[in-house]
Amino acid sequence: MCLVSHWAAAAPALPARPQRPGWQQRPQRRSGCCRAQRGDAGDDDGPPATANRLSATVRRKQREVAALLQELGEEDLEERLTSAGRSPAQPAHRLAQLIADVVPTGRPVLVLELSRGPGVASSAALGELAAAALVAGADALAVKTDSEDTPEPLKDVLAATQAAAAAFERQRPPPRANPFAGPEPAPAPVLQRDWFLHPIQVVSAKEAGAAGILGVIASVTSRGTPLMSSFAASIGLDCPVEIVNMQELQAMERFRVPFFAMNLSVGLSVQLQGFGLQVASGLLGEMPFGSISMVGASSIEDARKARQAGADSILIKWELVQQYAGDHSRLAQLLEELRYATSGDD
Repeated sequence: MCLVSHWAAAAPALPARPQRPGWQQRPQRRSGCCRAQRGDAGDDDGPPATANRLSATVRRKQREVAALLQELGEEDLEERLTSAGRSPAQPAHRLAQLIADVVPTGRPVLVLELSRGPGVASSAALGELAAAALVAGADALAVKTDSEDTPEPLKDVLAATQAAAAAFERQRPPPRANPFAGPEPAPAPVLQRDWFLHPIQVVSAKEAGAAGILGVIASVTSRGTPLMSSFAASIGLDCPVEIVNMQELQAMERFRVPFFAMNLSVGLSVQLQGFGLQVASGLLGEMPFGSISMVGASSIEDARKARQAGADSILIKWELVQQYAGDHSRLAQLLEELRYATSGDD
């Protein structure tokens, strides 16, 4: 049973989502360079192993969500969805607001992806890593919570959100004298990074303190994608929708999806060096005016190219972050190099 449209319509109205500053013009590119392969079984260019991995992952996630829905039952499901609509996240759309504040300064928002792994064996350790990343200068965090990454997904998100709240309290600015001076400062946004197929997953992310979700994918959730996006928005969460080609961009544009992601997930583009970033660069030039973008980067050079192409925010993937995570003091070095590579016009 899909209750997204009902609860999204019933949710209270939120302040308008901040848009990308209009004076920042995106470079115009030919739509022909935006074609991408999804790695489906019928694609000659996509490795079969990539397609099989994506299909297997989606099937596994469908089983996990089905088990959760069966455990909840219809009555409890309805109550949790309704409750989320009655009390949306405050402040709402924190990542979008952060992007609106930061991009005019000449740089993108840097989102560091965190995960369990060597040296990060518990939620407590992940919380310590989150705190270190914020001290080092990360603008926002994204916590990987797929069952292949962690046995305690929501506990990991909570650890990161608590670290962000603690960091904010240590540096909380004094109250503004002018209440109309704009939104009050808030802790760094923490996003939950998973495969999102049902609104109950979005509610769980909100309950754990997440400011948004990464993992609503146009090619996976198909016709349900706009509903997932609007439901997340109705409860105050940012929800970048991942796309891989112009067809998906145009389809989401018709539903006024405001936030797009590219080059984030394994299996959504041909696994050739630089190919996913090349496609993302083309899509950035075709995005609707005022929309917001996030591009994944696995290296400092990828981050530089993403910013040159016009990305508003860059997800620094765990495969790069983990190279610096063993020694928390090295995270500052990573952030410094990323800021240098993505700031200004060079």
